[in-house]
Amino acid sequence: MNLLKSRTDINYQPTKPVGGNRVSNTFYDVDALKGVLADLSKAKTKIQFENFLFNGEHGEAIADALIAKHNQGVKVQVLLDGTMQKRDGEVLAKKLRAEGIEVNYFSAKSMNAPSLETPYSVQHSKLVVVDDELAWVGGVNFDSEINRDMMTRIEGPAVRDLQKTFEEGWMHAGGKVLPVKSKIEPKGDVWVGVSQTGPKEQSTRPQVLSELKRIGKGDAVDIWMMDLGDPLVLDALEDAHERGAQIRVVVDLKVPFTSGKPTDAVVKAIAGGVPDLPGIRRLQALGVEVRAYVPPEGITKLHSKVWLFTHDVGKPEESHRVIGGTVNAIKGAYEFNHEVGVLFYGEGVGDDVQAAFEEDFTKNSAPIPALNKWDRFKSNIVEFFNNSLI
Repeated sequence: MNLLKSRTDINYQPTKPVGGNRVSNTFYDVDALKGVLADLSKAKTKIQFENFLFNGEHGEAIADALIAKHNQGVKVQVLLDGTMQKRDGEVLAKKLRAEGIEVNYFSAKSMNAPSLETPYSVQHSKLVVVDDELAWVGGVNFDSEINRDMMTRIEGPAVRDLQKTFEEGWMHAGGKVLPVKSKIEPKGDVWVGVSQTGPKEQSTRPQVLSELKRIGKGDAVDIWMMDLGDPLVLDALEDAHERGAQIRVVVDLKVPFTSGKPTDAVVKAIAGGVPDLPGIRRLQALGVEVRAYVPPEGITKLHSKVWLFTHDVGKPEESHRVIGGTVNAIKGAYEFNHEVGVLFYGEGVGDDVQAAFEEDFTKNSAPIPALNKWDRFKSNIVEFFNNSLI
């Protein structure tokens, strides 16, 4: 059933992009860590840091950098997911607090999720803002894993919009907002539109639907995504396919959280592929090539949340439009988590994203076979809950 064709309340209104930005991307956790640490070392007045999984060697490196800047008189604010911190014994939160750094926990459970979804609502944003002038946003958790993931560095006026998403979450968690610079000077020629899932705004799904609505014959959309299963987005993909758009997908079928114990095999058998299975099932039925990420040695999993829209318009500045950020294409990420998305486009933007996607689509992935009876059963269960809670 295509819900988009039967509903009149779907919001296609995208967020308004801001021009004058400079954008660059990294594609592995270790590269993002190096870049963030370099920028933190240059901070002069303020650091605002928001993360979901914050532990392990990478988390320790960030915590040490934050403490060093705090001791130099830089104001540091840290916003984390309380559930994940408590799971990890609050090791880094306690370490930062012991040094006098303000650490708050955002409670995503207050975001009006249906009761069945409430236990799974999380503070999932990954955002760093330095001196009101530059920001990092993307899928990277600073923890013990090395994942294939995209983190986007932005300089320019759009930083203020990203900062507002941090401030909203910070106030929601009980913190006080600091004064900000009244104006951020242009740094480049890239347009950036910031969207979010938050207590007051749910604009990332509309941003994705708006971009998909623009895709037609001769255009393409490449989806480089850990999880893909939102029913409304799948409807929009089906519509784009009917219009003649080329669609390619790379997803990760690993269970997100495992312990390294023998029982993980049981967990994988039960939960493996969820929530991607409905998306795989629908897209395979359309003839869309969906591939499963096969990590090279030393890489844990595909953790990116990236849409690459390629338009056949003959204008370099419009050829590639990219949506990145922290948002998996699943219902909870669009409605119940605290998330931030970022659309960016401009001449030359997206070429590096295209190259990274092509590498994984051709070298680091494998075709997904037709779903077996057990996978189809799991797919039916996921679709039931998705559709019944819309």
